[in-house]
Amino acid sequence: MNPVGGFKVVYRHAEELAWRGYQVAVLHVAEADRLCWRHPIRPVARFLYRSVSRRAGPGGWYPLHANVTCHWRLCPHPRFLPACDIIIASAWQTAEWFHPLTMHQPCFYLVQDYEHYIFAAEKTRVRIAATYKKGWHFLSISPAVTSMLEDLGVENIHDVPNGIDYQRYHVEQSAALNGGNRRGIGFAWRPESHKASMDTVAALDRIRANLHPQPHIWAFGASRRPALPAWVDYHQNPDDASLGQCYRKSALFVVSSHAEGWGLPGAEAMGCGAALVSSDNGGVRAYARHGWNALLSPPGDVAQLARNVSTLWHDSAQRRLFAKRGCLEVRQLTWSRAAEGMERALQSGTKA
Repeated sequence: MNPVGGFKVVYRHAEELAWRGYQVAVLHVAEADRLCWRHPIRPVARFLYRSVSRRAGPGGWYPLHANVTCHWRLCPHPRFLPACDIIIASAWQTAEWFHPLTMHQPCFYLVQDYEHYIFAAEKTRVRIAATYKKGWHFLSISPAVTSMLEDLGVENIHDVPNGIDYQRYHVEQSAALNGGNRRGIGFAWRPESHKASMDTVAALDRIRANLHPQPHIWAFGASRRPALPAWVDYHQNPDDASLGQCYRKSALFVVSSHAEGWGLPGAEAMGCGAALVSSDNGGVRAYARHGWNALLSPPGDVAQLARNVSTLWHDSAQRRLFAKRGCLEVRQLTWSRAAEGMERALQSGTKA
Protein backbone atom coordinates (compact mmCIF):
# COMPACT_ATOMS: atom_id res chain seq x y z
CA MET A 1 0.00 0.00 0.00
CA ASN A 2 1.18 3.52 -0.81
CA PRO A 3 2.08 5.95 1.99
CA VAL A 4 -1.25 7.78 2.14
CA GLY A 5 -2.65 9.45 5.24
CA GLY A 6 -5.84 7.38 5.36
CA PHE A 7 -3.86 4.13 5.39
CA LYS A 8 -1.53 5.52 8.04
CA VAL A 9 -4.50 6.32 10.30
CA VAL A 10 -5.85 2.77 9.97
CA TYR A 11 -2.44 1.20 10.64
CA ARG A 12 -1.83 3.39 13.67
CA HIS A 13 -5.21 2.59 15.22
CA ALA A 14 -4.48 -1.09 14.62
CA GLU A 15 -1.16 -0.74 16.42
CA GLU A 16 -2.64 1.16 19.34
CA LEU A 17 -5.31 -1.50 19.82
CA ALA A 18 -2.66 -4.22 19.61
CA TRP A 19 -0.60 -2.47 22.31
CA ARG A 20 -3.73 -2.52 24.47
CA GLY A 21 -3.99 -6.28 24.18
CA TYR A 22 -6.41 -6.64 21.28
CA GLN A 23 -5.70 -9.08 18.48
CA VAL A 24 -6.06 -7.00 15.33
CA ALA A 25 -6.33 -8.12 11.72
CA VAL A 26 -6.14 -5.66 8.83
CA LEU A 27 -7.71 -6.76 5.55
CA HIS A 28 -6.29 -5.46 2.28
CA VAL A 29 -8.45 -6.12 -0.75
CA ALA A 30 -7.84 -6.35 -4.48
CA GLU A 31 -11.24 -4.86 -5.26
CA ALA A 32 -13.33 -2.79 -2.88
CA ASP A 33 -15.85 -1.37 -5.36
CA ARG A 34 -18.84 -3.63 -5.99
CA LEU A 35 -19.68 -2.00 -9.32
CA CYS A 36 -16.36 -3.04 -10.85
CA TRP A 37 -17.04 -6.77 -10.67
CA ARG A 38 -18.41 -6.79 -14.19
CA HIS A 39 -14.73 -6.45 -15.21
CA PRO A 40 -12.96 -8.80 -12.75
CA ILE A 41 -9.70 -9.45 -14.59
CA ARG A 42 -7.67 -6.68 -12.96
CA PRO A 43 -8.67 -7.35 -9.32
CA VAL A 44 -8.28 -11.10 -9.75
CA ALA A 45 -4.81 -10.62 -11.28
CA ARG A 46 -3.87 -8.24 -8.47
CA PHE A 47 -5.13 -10.71 -5.88
CA LEU A 48 -3.16 -13.61 -7.39
CA TYR A 49 0.04 -11.54 -7.66
CA ARG A 50 -0.13 -10.31 -4.07
CA SER A 51 -1.03 -13.79 -2.82
CA VAL A 52 1.97 -15.38 -4.55
CA SER A 53 4.36 -12.61 -3.49
CA ARG A 54 2.85 -12.47 0.02
CA ARG A 55 2.63 -8.69 -0.10
CA ALA A 56 -0.37 -8.04 2.13
CA GLY A 57 0.84 -5.14 4.27
CA PRO A 58 2.11 -1.58 3.94
CA GLY A 59 5.68 -2.64 3.13
CA GLY A 60 8.77 -0.85 4.38
CA TRP A 61 7.23 2.61 4.67
CA TYR A 62 5.21 1.59 7.76
CA PRO A 63 6.52 -1.35 9.84
CA LEU A 64 3.51 -2.66 11.73
CA HIS A 65 3.35 -3.99 15.30
CA ALA A 66 3.99 -7.73 15.41
CA ASN A 67 0.53 -8.37 16.89
CA VAL A 68 -1.19 -6.82 13.87
CA THR A 69 -1.76 -9.42 11.17
CA CYS A 70 -2.37 -8.45 7.56
CA HIS A 71 -4.53 -10.42 5.17
CA TRP A 72 -4.92 -10.16 1.41
CA ARG A 73 -8.45 -10.79 0.13
CA LEU A 74 -10.11 -10.61 -3.26
CA CYS A 75 -12.82 -8.32 -1.86
CA PRO A 76 -14.18 -7.38 1.59
CA HIS A 77 -17.13 -9.76 1.37
CA PRO A 78 -18.22 -10.98 4.83
CA ARG A 79 -17.37 -14.56 3.88
CA PHE A 80 -13.69 -13.55 3.63
CA LEU A 81 -13.50 -12.14 7.16
CA PRO A 82 -11.27 -13.92 9.68
CA ALA A 83 -12.94 -14.87 12.95
CA CYS A 84 -13.52 -11.64 14.88
CA ASP A 85 -15.60 -10.02 17.59
CA ILE A 86 -15.72 -6.51 16.09
CA ILE A 87 -15.76 -5.24 12.50
CA ILE A 88 -14.41 -1.79 11.61
CA ALA A 89 -14.95 -0.52 8.07
CA SER A 90 -12.33 2.06 7.10
CA ALA A 91 -13.72 3.44 3.80
CA TRP A 92 -17.09 3.82 2.16
CA GLN A 93 -16.21 1.26 -0.52
CA THR A 94 -15.64 -1.41 2.11
CA ALA A 95 -18.69 -0.28 4.11
CA GLU A 96 -20.89 -1.08 1.09
CA TRP A 97 -20.20 -4.79 1.52
CA PHE A 98 -21.66 -5.00 5.01
CA HIS A 99 -25.04 -4.39 6.57
CA PRO A 100 -24.54 -4.12 10.33
CA LEU A 101 -28.12 -5.20 11.09
CA THR A 102 -27.46 -8.60 9.53
CA MET A 103 -24.03 -9.20 11.09
CA HIS A 104 -23.47 -11.07 14.34
CA GLN A 105 -20.69 -8.74 15.51
CA PRO A 106 -20.82 -5.06 16.50
CA CYS A 107 -19.97 -3.00 13.39
CA PHE A 108 -18.06 0.29 13.43
CA TYR A 109 -17.30 2.68 10.58
CA LEU A 110 -14.21 4.89 10.71
CA VAL A 111 -15.27 7.83 8.55
CA GLN A 112 -12.41 9.61 6.79
CA ASP A 113 -14.26 10.23 3.52
CA TYR A 114 -15.18 13.88 4.01
CA GLU A 115 -13.51 15.22 0.87
CA HIS A 116 -14.61 12.24 -1.22
CA TYR A 117 -18.25 12.90 -0.35
CA ILE A 118 -17.99 16.67 -0.83
CA PHE A 119 -16.52 16.40 -4.34
CA ALA A 120 -17.96 13.10 -5.55
CA ALA A 121 -20.15 12.80 -8.63
CA GLU A 122 -23.84 12.61 -7.77
CA LYS A 123 -24.09 8.83 -8.25
CA THR A 124 -21.14 8.30 -5.96
CA ARG A 125 -22.52 10.72 -3.37
CA VAL A 126 -25.71 8.66 -3.27
CA ARG A 127 -23.69 5.49 -2.71
CA ILE A 128 -21.58 7.08 0.04
CA ALA A 129 -24.65 8.54 1.77
CA ALA A 130 -26.29 5.09 1.66
CA THR A 131 -23.45 3.66 3.75
CA TYR A 132 -24.26 6.25 6.44
CA LYS A 133 -27.79 4.85 6.86
CA LYS A 134 -26.98 1.24 7.69
CA GLY A 135 -26.93 1.31 11.49
CA TRP A 136 -23.18 1.47 12.08
CA HIS A 137 -21.46 2.87 15.14
CA PHE A 138 -19.71 5.82 13.53
CA LEU A 139 -16.15 6.89 14.39
CA SER A 140 -15.54 10.49 13.30
CA ILE A 141 -11.99 11.76 12.87
CA SER A 142 -12.75 15.51 13.00
CA PRO A 143 -15.36 18.22 13.60
CA ALA A 144 -15.70 18.57 9.81
CA VAL A 145 -16.62 14.89 9.47
CA THR A 146 -19.00 15.06 12.44
CA SER A 147 -20.76 18.08 10.94
CA MET A 148 -21.12 16.29 7.59
CA LEU A 149 -22.59 13.20 9.24
CA GLU A 150 -25.01 15.26 11.34
CA ASP A 151 -26.17 17.15 8.26
CA LEU A 152 -27.00 13.77 6.71
CA GLY A 153 -29.07 12.79 9.74
CA VAL A 154 -26.54 10.35 11.19
CA GLU A 155 -26.72 9.48 14.88
CA ASN A 156 -24.55 7.33 17.13
CA ILE A 157 -21.35 9.27 16.33
CA HIS A 158 -18.20 8.82 18.43
CA ASP A 159 -15.43 11.43 18.16
CA VAL A 160 -12.10 9.70 17.56
CA PRO A 161 -9.72 12.45 16.38
CA ASN A 162 -6.46 11.55 14.69
CA GLY A 163 -3.15 11.78 16.47
CA ILE A 164 0.42 12.74 15.69
CA ASP A 165 3.36 10.44 16.32
CA TYR A 166 5.85 12.56 18.28
CA GLN A 167 8.55 9.94 18.14
CA ARG A 168 8.62 10.71 14.43
CA TYR A 169 7.29 14.27 14.17
CA HIS A 170 8.78 16.58 16.77
CA VAL A 171 11.13 19.51 17.19
CA GLU A 172 14.79 18.64 17.76
CA GLN A 173 17.34 20.82 19.53
CA SER A 174 19.33 20.95 16.31
CA ALA A 175 16.25 22.31 14.54
CA ALA A 176 15.10 24.98 16.97
CA LEU A 177 11.48 26.07 16.75
CA ASN A 178 11.41 27.93 13.44
CA GLY A 179 14.94 29.16 13.97
CA GLY A 180 17.33 30.71 11.49
CA ASN A 181 18.39 27.38 10.00
CA ARG A 182 14.92 26.80 8.55
CA ARG A 183 14.94 27.81 4.91
CA GLY A 184 12.39 25.40 3.48
CA ILE A 185 8.83 25.67 2.22
CA GLY A 186 7.18 22.29 1.83
CA PHE A 187 3.94 20.81 0.57
CA ALA A 188 2.40 17.41 -0.11
CA TRP A 189 1.81 16.39 -3.72
CA ARG A 190 -1.35 14.45 -4.49
CA PRO A 191 -2.84 13.99 -7.98
CA GLU A 192 -6.52 14.13 -6.93
CA SER A 193 -8.24 17.29 -8.12
CA HIS A 194 -9.67 18.13 -4.68
CA LYS A 195 -6.16 18.08 -3.21
CA ALA A 196 -5.37 21.02 -5.52
CA SER A 197 -1.60 20.59 -5.22
CA MET A 198 -1.08 22.78 -8.27
CA ASP A 199 -2.68 25.66 -6.34
CA THR A 200 0.38 25.56 -4.08
CA VAL A 201 2.71 25.45 -7.08
CA ALA A 202 0.90 28.40 -8.67
CA ALA A 203 0.97 30.41 -5.43
CA LEU A 204 4.68 29.82 -4.89
CA ASP A 205 5.47 30.59 -8.52
CA ARG A 206 3.83 34.01 -8.11
CA ILE A 207 6.04 35.07 -5.23
CA ARG A 208 9.18 32.95 -5.11
CA ALA A 209 11.30 35.55 -6.90
CA ASN A 210 10.40 38.05 -4.15
CA LEU A 211 11.07 35.76 -1.20
CA HIS A 212 14.29 36.72 0.57
CA PRO A 213 16.32 34.83 1.43
CA GLN A 214 15.41 32.38 -1.32
CA PRO A 215 13.66 29.31 0.13
CA HIS A 216 14.33 25.68 -0.60
CA ILE A 217 10.97 24.54 -1.98
CA TRP A 218 10.25 20.83 -1.63
CA ALA A 219 7.37 18.41 -1.98
CA PHE A 220 6.68 14.77 -1.23
CA GLY A 221 4.27 12.22 -2.63
CA ALA A 222 3.58 8.57 -3.38
CA SER A 223 3.85 8.71 -7.18
CA ARG A 224 6.87 9.06 -9.40
CA ARG A 225 7.94 12.64 -9.95
CA PRO A 226 4.92 14.45 -11.36
CA ALA A 227 5.05 17.37 -13.78
CA LEU A 228 6.45 19.81 -11.23
CA PRO A 229 8.71 22.77 -12.03
CA ALA A 230 12.44 22.19 -11.73
CA TRP A 231 12.57 24.51 -8.71
CA VAL A 232 10.59 21.98 -6.63
CA ASP A 233 12.75 19.34 -4.91
CA TYR A 234 10.53 16.26 -5.03
CA HIS A 235 10.79 13.34 -2.58
CA GLN A 236 9.04 10.13 -3.59
CA ASN A 237 7.73 7.86 -0.84
CA PRO A 238 9.92 9.22 1.99
CA ASP A 239 9.94 7.18 5.18
CA ASP A 240 8.89 8.84 8.42
CA ALA A 241 12.45 9.69 9.48
CA SER A 242 13.24 11.39 6.17
CA LEU A 243 9.93 13.23 6.09
CA GLY A 244 10.44 14.46 9.64
CA GLN A 245 13.83 15.88 8.70
CA CYS A 246 12.26 17.73 5.76
CA TYR A 247 9.60 19.20 8.05
CA ARG A 248 12.25 20.26 10.58
CA LYS A 249 14.19 22.14 7.91
CA SER A 250 11.09 24.06 6.86
CA ALA A 251 9.94 27.46 8.01
CA LEU A 252 6.56 27.04 6.31
CA PHE A 253 4.34 24.20 5.20
CA VAL A 254 1.61 24.90 2.67
CA VAL A 255 -1.68 23.04 2.18
CA SER A 256 -4.06 23.98 -0.65
CA SER A 257 -6.65 21.17 -0.54
CA HIS A 258 -10.20 22.22 -1.33
CA ALA A 259 -11.49 19.77 1.31
CA GLU A 260 -9.89 17.54 3.94
CA GLY A 261 -11.33 15.22 6.53
CA TRP A 262 -8.38 16.07 8.77
CA GLY A 263 -5.09 16.56 6.93
CA LEU A 264 -2.12 14.71 8.41
CA PRO A 265 0.75 16.52 6.62
CA GLY A 266 -0.21 19.95 7.95
CA ALA A 267 -0.40 18.68 11.53
CA GLU A 268 2.83 16.68 11.20
CA ALA A 269 4.65 19.75 9.91
CA MET A 270 3.34 21.84 12.81
CA GLY A 271 4.55 19.17 15.22
CA CYS A 272 8.02 19.57 13.71
CA GLY A 273 7.98 23.34 14.19
CA ALA A 274 6.93 24.60 10.76
CA ALA A 275 4.35 27.39 10.56
CA LEU A 276 1.22 26.48 8.59
CA VAL A 277 -0.27 28.29 5.63
CA SER A 278 -3.39 26.47 4.49
CA SER A 279 -6.67 26.63 2.70
CA ASP A 280 -9.64 26.61 5.04
CA ASN A 281 -10.52 23.09 3.95
CA GLY A 282 -12.64 21.92 6.88
CA GLY A 283 -10.39 19.31 8.45
CA VAL A 284 -7.61 21.80 9.18
CA ARG A 285 -9.84 23.39 11.83
CA ALA A 286 -9.15 20.38 14.04
CA TYR A 287 -5.77 21.95 14.87
CA ALA A 288 -5.42 25.37 13.17
CA ARG A 289 -7.03 28.73 13.85
CA HIS A 290 -6.62 31.62 11.46
CA GLY A 291 -4.54 34.44 12.93
CA TRP A 292 -3.63 32.40 16.01
CA ASN A 293 -1.40 29.55 14.88
CA ALA A 294 -1.84 29.59 11.09
CA LEU A 295 -2.95 31.69 8.15
CA LEU A 296 -5.96 30.26 6.32
CA SER A 297 -7.47 31.29 3.00
CA PRO A 298 -10.58 30.31 1.03
CA PRO A 299 -10.08 27.09 -0.96
CA GLY A 300 -9.09 27.87 -4.54
CA ASP A 301 -7.94 31.44 -3.75
CA VAL A 302 -4.39 31.16 -5.09
CA ALA A 303 -3.71 34.89 -4.72
CA GLN A 304 -4.56 34.93 -1.00
CA LEU A 305 -2.61 31.73 -0.43
CA ALA A 306 0.42 33.40 -2.03
CA ARG A 307 -0.01 36.55 0.08
CA ASN A 308 -0.19 34.47 3.26
CA VAL A 309 3.01 32.63 2.36
CA SER A 310 4.76 35.92 1.64
CA THR A 311 3.49 37.48 4.87
CA LEU A 312 4.81 34.72 7.12
CA TRP A 313 8.06 34.30 5.18
CA HIS A 314 9.00 37.95 5.66
CA ASP A 315 7.61 38.37 9.19
CA SER A 316 9.87 36.08 11.18
CA ALA A 317 8.43 37.15 14.55
CA GLN A 318 4.87 36.24 13.58
CA ARG A 319 6.05 33.07 11.88
CA ARG A 320 7.87 31.90 15.01
CA LEU A 321 4.89 32.78 17.20
CA PHE A 322 2.56 30.77 14.97
CA ALA A 323 5.03 27.90 14.89
CA LYS A 324 5.23 27.83 18.69
CA ARG A 325 1.46 27.96 19.12
CA GLY A 326 0.92 25.39 16.40
CA CYS A 327 3.42 22.98 17.90
CA LEU A 328 1.79 23.28 21.33
CA GLU A 329 -1.65 22.75 19.78
CA VAL A 330 -0.86 19.56 17.92
CA ARG A 331 1.08 18.15 20.88
CA GLN A 332 -2.34 17.63 22.46
CA LEU A 333 -3.31 15.36 19.56
CA THR A 334 -1.55 12.23 20.70
CA TRP A 335 -2.22 8.76 19.37
CA SER A 336 -2.62 7.66 22.96
CA ARG A 337 -5.59 10.01 23.29
CA ALA A 338 -6.94 8.81 19.95
CA ALA A 339 -6.61 5.19 21.06
CA GLU A 340 -8.43 5.92 24.31
CA GLY A 341 -11.26 7.47 22.29
CA MET A 342 -11.33 4.45 19.97
CA GLU A 343 -11.38 2.01 22.88
CA ARG A 344 -14.20 3.91 24.61
CA ALA A 345 -16.21 3.87 21.38
CA LEU A 346 -15.66 0.15 20.87
CA GLN A 347 -16.62 -0.66 24.45
CA SER A 348 -19.71 1.54 24.22
CA GLY A 349 -20.74 -0.06 20.94
CA THR A 350 -20.27 -3.60 22.14
CA LYS A 351 -22.45 -2.92 25.21
CA ALA A 352 -25.26 -1.42 23.13
